[in-house]
Amino acid sequence: MVDDITGDRLVHRSDDKPEALKKRLYEYEKNATPILHFYESQNKLIRINANKDVNQVFSDIQELIRVKLAEGR
Repeated sequence: MVDDITGDRLVHRSDDKPEALKKRLYEYEKNATPILHFYESQNKLIRINANKDVNQVFSDIQELIRVKLAEGR
């Protein structure tokens, strides 16, 4: 099986099963959510909508950086 975008060969993990995936996602959320909340409460987290064209995402990031740098002056 190959990646439909890159053409690279896909490698299957031995634990690529629905239950293992559920566990990995649960562990990610359990560990990442408190970290995200912490940085959000410190006003140090910027969320980016990456469900756009890559060029638009890049442009959005550049604009956010520009704004943050201007705020620091």
